[in-house]
Amino acid sequence: MSGKEKFRDREIEYLRHVTQLTDAAAAVQTHTFAADQLASTAQRTDALGRLAHVFQDMALEIYAREQELQRAAAARVQALQEQLERMQRDLAASQTAPAQVFERIPHSIS
Repeated sequence: MSGKEKFRDREIEYLRHVTQLTDAAAAVQTHTFAADQLASTAQRTDALGRLAHVFQDMALEIYAREQELQRAAAARVQALQEQLERMQRDLAASQTAPAQVFERIPHSIS
C-alpha cells in the first residue's frame, strides 16, 4: 500500500469518527443518545477522541440531571395534589367559609 493510500485510509477513518460525533450530537438533540454510541471514537488518543470522550460525559450528565429534575417535578406535583385534596376534604368537612380555609395555607410553599 502506498503512502497516499495509507493517508487516504486514515483520512476516511477520521471522517467516520467525525460522522459518529455529529450523529451523537443529533441523538442528544432528539433524546436518543446512547452511551456506547461514541465508544470507538472516545478511545482515540487524539483531539477528536478527547472531544468525543468529553461530549459523551456531558451528554450522560445532562441526561442524569434531566431525570433528577423530572423526579423532583413529579414529587412536587404529587405533594401539591395531596395538599389540594386535604384542603378540599377540610373544606367539605367544615362549616368554614372558603376564604378561611385558604388563609390556613402556609405562606412559604416550596
